[in-house]
Amino acid sequence: MRKPHSKERKKFQKKYIDMLIHSMPIHKLVSEYKILTRMNLYRLSDRQFIEMLTDMETIDGIHSIHQWYYFDEFVKYVEGKK
Repeated sequence: MRKPHSKERKKFQKKYIDMLIHSMPIHKLVSEYKILTRMNLYRLSDRQFIEMLTDMETIDGIHSIHQWYYFDEFVKYVEGKK
């Protein structure tokens, strides 16, 4: 089992992240964010993914993910796999 990170690590890591954000071009930041988001989302099962999206109030200004056609199609696909 992994031990929690030390306070020193957390403090340094915060400063490191701040430095990265202030020194990287925006397109690089977006690219890195997309990679991290993919990695985090791929860990979820289809049902966990749907639950997470359903619980979110806004995604890119869309107030309800249920209004998004592609989400509805994905939910139908997952429900059909039962």
